[in-house]
Amino acid sequence: MCETRVDQLDDFEYQNLMSRAGCRAFYIGVESGSQRMLDFFKKGEKIEQFIRAFDIAHKVGIKTYASFVVGAPTETREELDRTYQLIERIKPDYSGMNIYTGLPGSELYDFTKMNNLYEFEDSNHVLYLKGHNKRVDKYYNGDPFRKIPGSVSKCSLMMWNIKKNFFGVLSRIKRG
Repeated sequence: MCETRVDQLDDFEYQNLMSRAGCRAFYIGVESGSQRMLDFFKKGEKIEQFIRAFDIAHKVGIKTYASFVVGAPTETREELDRTYQLIERIKPDYSGMNIYTGLPGSELYDFTKMNNLYEFEDSNHVLYLKGHNKRVDKYYNGDPFRKIPGSVSKCSLMMWNIKKNFFGVLSRIKRG
C-alpha cells in the first residue's frame, strides 16, 4: 500500500506505471467533500483532484483506501452531506472515518481552544468537541451495524449513517 497525497495521482501514466510496478493500493486522506473544509484543514487539494485520482485508480486496477474526518469546528450539515456525496462518487474500496479531535501542536487545536469549542481535554491535551460523546464513538466505531445507544451527537449519527449506507456489507454487495 502506498500512502500518498492526491496531487501526486492525477496522471494516468503515473498510476499505470505504479500498477505495473506492483502497487496494489493507495491510502489517501480525503478528509471532506467540502472544498471549504479542505481549505480550513489547509490540504492544498481540490475536490476535482480526488475525483480524477480515484477514477484513474479504478481504471488501472489499484485499490483505494480513503480516510475522512467529520465533525471539525465550523463544519455544517450540508458539508457532511457533501462528504457523503463525494464518497458515493469516488467509490473507495476501503475507508476509515474519524470524528475530529484537536491534537496539540496543530493550528486546528489552537483554533478549537481559542474559540472554546471543546468540552473535554484529556491528560494528553487532546480536545474533544462539544456535542461529541467519545465513549459512544468508541463503542460503535468498528461495527456500523451495532445498535446505536440512546444519546448520540448529530456528528456521530451522520458518521454512523455514512458507514452503514456506504460501507456496510449489503451496500458493498449491491455495488459489486
